[in-house]
Amino acid sequence: MPYLPLTRKTKAAIILLCMSLSLARLFALLLFEREALKFQNVGGTVIALPTTLEFNKAILEALILGLLPYTIIEVMNRSYINSIEAHIPVFMREIAEEITSGHPFMQALEIVALRSAGPLGHEIRKALYRVRLGETLEEAFSWLRSRIPSVKLSRVLIIIEVAGRSGGRVAEVLNTSAKIVALIESFEEERKSRIKPYVSTVYIALFMLLVISFILIEIFFRPFTMVTEGPIFVSGVSIAVYESIFFYIEIIESIFGGFVAGKIAEGSIKASFKHVLLLLIMSYVSTVYVFPLLRPFLHIGFS
Repeated sequence: MPYLPLTRKTKAAIILLCMSLSLARLFALLLFEREALKFQNVGGTVIALPTTLEFNKAILEALILGLLPYTIIEVMNRSYINSIEAHIPVFMREIAEEITSGHPFMQALEIVALRSAGPLGHEIRKALYRVRLGETLEEAFSWLRSRIPSVKLSRVLIIIEVAGRSGGRVAEVLNTSAKIVALIESFEEERKSRIKPYVSTVYIALFMLLVISFILIEIFFRPFTMVTEGPIFVSGVSIAVYESIFFYIEIIESIFGGFVAGKIAEGSIKASFKHVLLLLIMSYVSTVYVFPLLRPFLHIGFS
């Protein structure tokens, strides 16, 4: 996957794109779907809630469109960095093998970088090009650390710098470091496999909320209004308001649940946007497509 460094200008452009997509969807609602702008006060209070599915759908679409560009870039960058980190132990062992076979340190580094076809070899080659243009290895690796925000890669680059500068038993140092990095990587994989059930709990919780809200509205609220031929529970409040209440509860659950899932799974708020987007899409598909298809089958039992 390609990698896009998130500089200040890049971040500003992404934020502008996200805001533009969200606002474009909202402007389309105001310009072309004005009939969807219907609200009703709750029980005579100043609180007004929408009463049309089109309005709620537009709000959710605006949220999804606003999160989509950043989430795509974040997933691509995270995949790129994960690929780099996964190849670090092999890369270090190959450098040690080349040094053991008699090549000088810099030559061994160049040979392994040219031979590596993955993202790690590609990034190391960029750093070595800067060395050829006159920079020191420390300066080139410092540039690489600022370009790739990976703690593991930064530590390994420092180890390679110090080992190459100090001399001595460089191959032994690199082999030992490769073993330590491999152990850390296996520990991380084990940790992720252990916490997967906790992440899936967030998705199950949203699924249960969607099902319960659908059952409450279609099996209890809507038939009750058919019997009483009027509003329920709160004076003057229609069934559409209750649908909107459940709808926005689902959105809130998707947002907060996504942040919790991302923090648990990867320990990063930035990684949470992927889960937020997936949960919002899950809510959107259920509300807009799945539930309308199931509604006629439920109403057969009340006809």
